[in-house]
Amino acid sequence: MREARPDMPDAIEKRDLLASDTISREEVLALAGAYLQDDALSDACNFFDKIGDVEGLEKVKRRAIETGNAHVLTFDLGRSRHILLSKEEWREAGQHALDQGKFGYAAQAFRKAGDPEREAEARRRIPGASSEDAPPSGAGR
Repeated sequence: MREARPDMPDAIEKRDLLASDTISREEVLALAGAYLQDDALSDACNFFDKIGDVEGLEKVKRRAIETGNAHVLTFDLGRSRHILLSKEEWREAGQHALDQGKFGYAAQAFRKAGDPEREAEARRRIPGASSEDAPPSGAGR
């Protein structure tokens, strides 16, 4: 786990800044950029999304795809009204996750891509998983 930087807001301060109507666009961009630089993708996404910065959200998306971070793609970018992911981007994220041994994220990304065969392949590679762990074809969609 990454150690918190003393120059960055703590969790309460982040919450307050995200809810603030008085923080400037420049301040939000500076924070979002710092979080992105630190690979704190969820925080970067939240701040870019606050001001609707599509360019910043695209940078978060690209980094999340490169790192196979299906959590950020699903739960952070997925709730943004400013950005969408294509099936091809989900497939790419799934492949990167597979390559990095993130089999749960890979399965999640392949499910979002509508690729049940690759999803099942990723689920089979999860340590300790059995074939019964994979959802039936079409389940949960």
